[in-house]
Amino acid sequence: MALRSCNHVRESGHLCRCIAMRGRHQCWFHIRQPKRQMRMARSRAKMEQLRAKEREEVVKILYFTNKSIDLNILRVPGSANDLFSIFCDFVGGGRGNN
Repeated sequence: MALRSCNHVRESGHLCRCIAMRGRHQCWFHIRQPKRQMRMARSRAKMEQLRAKEREEVVKILYFTNKSIDLNILRVPGSANDLFSIFCDFVGGGRGNN
């Protein structure tokens, strides 16, 4: 009785060659890999949403506690969603509209 091997091609170009699951052409690991990647992507997206909410809450607290805040402390180098841009959106463009 010959055992079927996994036909998944790795990034290096070589075959996985693990024993395939019964009635399948892939091993247990490569059958579950797409599901695992989807779970990880959903988890990353959820964490980013939580971080965005936290940043907005920090900006609201800063705005309502001290309107004469130094806006340079809100800048995060290399960040697209830095606290400065969120703060400016919250207060109306950052033009000092009170």
